[in-house]
Amino acid sequence: LLLPPAPNPATEQTTLYLHLQEPTELDVTVVDVLGRPIQHLASGLHSAGEHALHVAVGRVPAGMYFVTLRTPHRVQTQRLTVR
Repeated sequence: LLLPPAPNPATEQTTLYLHLQEPTELDVTVVDVLGRPIQHLASGLHSAGEHALHVAVGRVPAGMYFVTLRTPHRVQTQRLTVR
C-alpha cells in the first residue's frame, strides 16, 4: 500500500510511506504528467512492514507529478504537487 506523500504540495522534500504485508519485489518511480520518469526511488526486494522514502523535490520544476508503486500483484499511483 502506497500512502499519499506528505507534505503535499511539497517545496523541498516530501516523504512517501509504504506498507508491505509480505516481502515484495517493487519499483517506485516519480513521473511527470506526460509519463516521463523524473526520479527512480526504489526497486528490488523489500521486507514486510513500514517503509519511508524521502524524495528531494527542490530542483524539480513546479507542477503535478505521479508516484507509482509497482509490485507483481498491484500498481498504485499517488499524485504529488511540487511548488
